[in-house]
Amino acid sequence: MTKITREEYNKALDIVEQYHQQLVLKKADIILFEQKDWTYWEKLGECSVRLKNIILSNPNYNVEDINERTFLPLRNAGRKTWREFIELRGR
Repeated sequence: MTKITREEYNKALDIVEQYHQQLVLKKADIILFEQKDWTYWEKLGECSVRLKNIILSNPNYNVEDINERTFLPLRNAGRKTWREFIELRGR
């Protein structure tokens, strides 16, 4: 059995604490993200100009709540931008 020094033990505790803080921050980011409209979407920078304009012109939607039926009637929206949005959103 390998002996663990006090220094190694403390270093391991620091790593666990850092990991815990990351989880807490990630959870806070998710909560904040769910409460914001889609103009705050983290993937907005990856969108085409057309999709970005559609999103910024219609701020009253949530990324998770928008569906094809509500998306397609938006000005300048079409099947191609819908497919792009779905690909970026992940479903």
